[in-house]
Amino acid sequence: MNHPSNGQPATDPVDGLVVQLQGLIGGLINQEDLPPTRGLQSGYAETGMSPGSCENALVPTHCLRTVSQRSLSAPVNFLGSPVHIPAGTDVFAALVTAPGTGCLPGVGTGGTAPIVFHDANVQAQRQRVDELVLWGARAELSVQAQAGLGGAVPFNQGEYVNSVRDFMLDYIVFRVFHTSDRNEPWVDSTPLRYLHRKPGNFLAMPPVLWKDRDPRMELDVRVADFGAAAGALPTVQLGSIDIDAQASILFETLWIPNPDYCGSYWPGTICPKKHVANMPGYVGK
Repeated sequence: MNHPSNGQPATDPVDGLVVQLQGLIGGLINQEDLPPTRGLQSGYAETGMSPGSCENALVPTHCLRTVSQRSLSAPVNFLGSPVHIPAGTDVFAALVTAPGTGCLPGVGTGGTAPIVFHDANVQAQRQRVDELVLWGARAELSVQAQAGLGGAVPFNQGEYVNSVRDFMLDYIVFRVFHTSDRNEPWVDSTPLRYLHRKPGNFLAMPPVLWKDRDPRMELDVRVADFGAAAGALPTVQLGSIDIDAQASILFETLWIPNPDYCGSYWPGTICPKKHVANMPGYVGK
């Protein structure tokens, strides 16, 4: 199989399209630029429909089922508490990992566990995305900060917020698991910096079907790999003034229907099902 990535034309138009999609991982998935899907009246033999039946004009509702029908792009919010941070105190811990105030309390070295969400083993979380295919993700970090009461030292709020947010983007990571083997993540520890995009812009994910009880996502905090503080969680001490601050993370995901349920209605030009993990016949196995 030849791909454009090696200088040869693609012999399979579908596989060639997948290669093109892989090139979109740097930004918004422009589905309006993709080739059109087949019309609903073009596949009687495959769907078992007869000409004139209502199914030829009306798409089965389960084939249009996405999380958007219930909770537009499946938002998950991680919210810290407002906290007064004295001068010289570790800002990162107060806003991110501290059990009483952090938006991801207790994670990282010495913490209780990563924060788990879209957990297929929890009914309330599974029912939102069960039998849907993960397609994209984005994260939005918010940090609010102002000088504490009585502070007489000049305080540049914009620079302070940007500095704290940079550390959060570099050291908070996400993971995706598609099987019970936690040593084989579908997406390994990836900094949120890659997902920090404008509203409506998503990073393309390797497509995977959310089925059974094994898939899940995690947010965690990584230690430094190299440098004087290698092996330690990040610490951020900014300025010599007390700060009142709060941090939050919005994590959004995009989903499309299970191709086995929708047959000809599956948007095959977006991604053939043989390239979707957890589908029968997945080429990656």
